[in-house]
Amino acid sequence: MNAMLPENSRSQLVKFRNCFVKHAALIKAMNSLHRLKNNQLLGGEQQCMLLVGDTGSGKSKLITEFASEFPS
Repeated sequence: MNAMLPENSRSQLVKFRNCFVKHAALIKAMNSLHRLKNNQLLGGEQQCMLLVGDTGSGKSKLITEFASEFPS
């Protein structure tokens, strides 16, 4: 289906698929990830976080966005 789209429509589709909408639940999860990352500096036994959600809800995108803030 994508091969039939004109180039400008394909680029718009890619931009749409890659957008990152920061809604309230996502901001809360991102803040929790930042808190865990900051607590890591204190050492000792670390807390963890379990992300759950339906397929396509943005779990992987959240992790990708978070990881992009801390390049290796």
